[in-house]
Amino acid sequence: MDIKNLKKHYRYKEIRETIEKQSIKSFGDIRTLAEAYYKDLDLHKKNSFPKAIKLLEDIKSKEKEDDNPSETLCLLGAIYKRKWEYEKDLNYLFKAIENYEKAYIKKDKEWYYGAINTSFLYEILANEFKNKDLEYTKLLQNKANDIRNIIINEFDNKKINRRDDILWIKHTLAQAYLGIGDLKKCREKLEEANDDKFL
Repeated sequence: MDIKNLKKHYRYKEIRETIEKQSIKSFGDIRTLAEAYYKDLDLHKKNSFPKAIKLLEDIKSKEKEDDNPSETLCLLGAIYKRKWEYEKDLNYLFKAIENYEKAYIKKDKEWYYGAINTSFLYEILANEFKNKDLEYTKLLQNKANDIRNIIINEFDNKKINRRDDILWIKHTLAQAYLGIGDLKKCREKLEEANDDKFL
């Protein structure tokens, strides 16, 4: 079974074994290896998260050679977010935001993925500070909404139906509308995402 199918069936141990046997590993292989560490529920997070982070930080340090730096940054963001959920150390939440935001700022084809995750984590961070620092909380909420509005202005009511990532864009738009409290538009985007004519 190839890596793609192993991923589809959550066979992370086999993915790791397959990639680790290879003498030459591409950056894509290393990202997949990191993913196979951090997503494997059979591994303890105390060991799997640091291994995944080390693999990705090594790629990040070679950014000019990396064939997909935004994906590397988003994966790092996802792992630091999980690490924060697990350990409740706010420094990991800041690291998650830092990596997602760098991916968003790159403005490559899938910049919206880093953007929506950045806005979501700004909101989470705002909740952490809401009873401690109201001014900082408001600043974070405004940053989150600014990013959501950038996503909406970039993609809504525009001809994006020919893009191969249309489904992801519709889901991202739904999340952006949800974040600014427009439930009607959120529902509309989710319905569009499930409608064959948009795919």
